[in-house]
Amino acid sequence: METRQTIQALHSEAQHKAFDCYVRRGRVPKALLTMIRAAEVLEQAYDLAERQERQKRWVAARSKYSPSQPRAPAGSPDGGQWVDAGGGRGGNMDIDKTIEYLNAHAENRSVGLCAMYVRKAIQAGGVKLKPPYPRYAKDYDSYLVRYGFHAVSPTPPPDYKPRRGDIVVIQSMDADHPAGHIEIFNGREWVSDYFQGRNDLWPGSIYRRNKPPYKIYRQ
Repeated sequence: METRQTIQALHSEAQHKAFDCYVRRGRVPKALLTMIRAAEVLEQAYDLAERQERQKRWVAARSKYSPSQPRAPAGSPDGGQWVDAGGGRGGNMDIDKTIEYLNAHAENRSVGLCAMYVRKAIQAGGVKLKPPYPRYAKDYDSYLVRYGFHAVSPTPPPDYKPRRGDIVVIQSMDADHPAGHIEIFNGREWVSDYFQGRNDLWPGSIYRRNKPPYKIYRQ
């Protein structure tokens, strides 16, 4: 437990240093981004260990579960395991808790970690997202579907007005911007790793100019 708390503390400190570097220099050193991603990998390893421990407890208490309770389909990453009967394999998202987390942790400027910030906000809302997490923000489209989210069709809907809790996954534009972008509407504006403060869903002028494909997700 102490080791995990140490990793989380280092992770948080690295994020704040990244933000400071971005504000002062307009960029984040690669070494600092590597440290942040390494800390995230370690956190994922602890998450996996906790999953395995929960699975052991489940095996010990399996007689308490109803035979009719749904399970994940064979061939899926969690094939055969008990699943929630709610909105998806990981449970329903509490929009209030998701947005509360996002508003409390978002920065004033981007630190290049939109996927991590949004993913943690979704988890704070009660959805049990499991590693391995997508490397890039653009890859969260198929990942979210596994947890009961569905794409709004057509995208964008006619006269689209974002709903509180809407999640947008934007694809990459070119080789210089391979990650794409992910964001959540908090009822006032779009938020990712920072408060975007814009009237539309595009996170910046380069996205607004190129308009890469995107999808809107709801649960």
